[in-house]
Amino acid sequence: MKRAWILAAPLLLAAAFAFSGHLRKARDREGLTQAEIPTGRTAGVALLGGFRGLYVDYLWCRVEGQLMGSRPPLHLLPGTYRLIGQLQHRYPELWIYTAFRLALDAAAAAPDRSAESDWVWALRGIAHLQEGIRLNPDSAKMK
Repeated sequence: MKRAWILAAPLLLAAAFAFSGHLRKARDREGLTQAEIPTGRTAGVALLGGFRGLYVDYLWCRVEGQLMGSRPPLHLLPGTYRLIGQLQHRYPELWIYTAFRLALDAAAAAPDRSAESDWVWALRGIAHLQEGIRLNPDSAKMK
């Protein structure tokens, strides 16, 4: 019985991924989505299912713990915030908060504080917020 599941799992995952593109087109045609979400992102969220919330909580604890450390690994922040944004893309507050953290707090925690370094972090925060605006075009908080 275990062997049958091991063989069937990759087929089911491939079928779910193939079907997600068709499902996205049908949703767009009917006007049921707020924003254009790439197929790969939709499939990843669908595969997590009910564990998506637990995974997002884990990511939040990890990234906030990193910022509280004495020497936070700042190179991990943009990717972690981007992943959280992909999993919870319809929350404008998330995009605003994470863009603020990237633009200001990460720049302040950088070990090599300089005008150039601060500017790089500010641009990362702005780019992150622009992605949130693109994914939430109808949000009044994002405008």
